[in-house]
Amino acid sequence: MSPHGGPGGLPPFIPPGFHEVSSCRFYAFLHYTGQREWTYGPPTSREGTGGGKNPKPATGVPFDLTRPGDWKKTKMLNQPKWLKDKPDYSFTVTLGLNGPLYKNPTDLPLTKGRWYMDIDGRRESWNRPTSPLLHTKGKCGAETTPVLNIPEDAEDVEIILNNLSPTAHNIHLHGMKFAVTNIADFEWCNVNRTSCFLMPHSLNPCPKEDRGFSDNNHTSGLNNLYWGCKYNEAKDRKTENILTPLIKDSLQLWQRSWAVLRIKPDHPGFWPFHCHMEQHIPLGMMFALNVLPSKVPAIPSDVPTEGPCMMDSSSSSLIEENTKLSERVKELERELASKCASTKI
Repeated sequence: MSPHGGPGGLPPFIPPGFHEVSSCRFYAFLHYTGQREWTYGPPTSREGTGGGKNPKPATGVPFDLTRPGDWKKTKMLNQPKWLKDKPDYSFTVTLGLNGPLYKNPTDLPLTKGRWYMDIDGRRESWNRPTSPLLHTKGKCGAETTPVLNIPEDAEDVEIILNNLSPTAHNIHLHGMKFAVTNIADFEWCNVNRTSCFLMPHSLNPCPKEDRGFSDNNHTSGLNNLYWGCKYNEAKDRKTENILTPLIKDSLQLWQRSWAVLRIKPDHPGFWPFHCHMEQHIPLGMMFALNVLPSKVPAIPSDVPTEGPCMMDSSSSSLIEENTKLSERVKELERELASKCASTKI
């Protein structure tokens, strides 16, 4: 995806849902207080000006969580006591791209080739609710907003993530942390086997019963690259780790891969769960967890709101205030229109 083009002077290949980037290398440098330098500016080399020029040998065990095997190299000092042998509830969440793709110059932006992260079987891209979820408890204005309602009696919830796309995703949960109890470890598709990025669905080594398309209604052309190797309960449950899992609020879900998470849903609210890649969020790769709605505190009357939906009874005064403001705006618009008309005469 180089800005200088592809091989032989051809244009760079930019898959749907991606954007051209100027560089795939990023560097960061530390500058310590008291370090003696006459001038100091932006870094101009990979070595830097201090210890980077003469680095000491690295010690310890190599640790890189982009490699599935490294998740088993360490454990938390304080292990979660809420994890059960079997979760109270289990949900399968799919990540992928819905077709059709852009074809005509008249196609409107953000209307085609949209990413999604949603319950399998629904697979809706994120659409902003017309009124805030907390104000309406998701009962109005959220008809096209993907929300997963967690049962209020749940103490341990499993979320299975299936990535049915050729790119990795940086997954992040707001409001709570999760235990990573299982993660795929494919020899044919990992951080060192990026050739699977362009692997068509028909040539992949994933067992046929585990293969899945991002969009079963659009599987030709470039859409044929959007598939993944799904979690299989019968085969993969035996590799889970509920004794010493790492606790995270973010993880990298490798391309065409899967991961299994457990959460303790004890923090009331609507919590975004999304890919943290900047170009994927506006294209819809996000949904929300609705946790303990009966325990969400009443919204203070001075908190602004928007949209057509009525809020719960605790916010009736705010509804009345918004109605008065709307009437006043209409009144000012009529006065302005009248003044403009008299000026033309």
